[in-house]
Amino acid sequence: MQYDWPGNIRELRNTIERMIFLSDQSLINLTHLPDNLKDASSFTEIQKEEDSLQEARLIEETLQKTYGNKSAAADLLGISRGTLYNKIKEYGLN
Repeated sequence: MQYDWPGNIRELRNTIERMIFLSDQSLINLTHLPDNLKDASSFTEIQKEEDSLQEARLIEETLQKTYGNKSAAADLLGISRGTLYNKIKEYGLN
């Protein structure tokens, strides 16, 4: 929704239909985009935001599973406790 589409509505519709057809999941995302659009810088920024949101959700879910035990959460996530603390601060997950 944040991308300024370079073509007409017919091209947009065809691209979306192609993404749906090629997807083996019930959800389509940026990985299903045609290669010529994946390189667009605005899509790169959107992908980074999506990745950050997914990482924040994963950390939050893991902290809930471990009842707030950061050492156990870091072990489950496969990262150091220091990295986990940095991520918690970065995403404001106190």
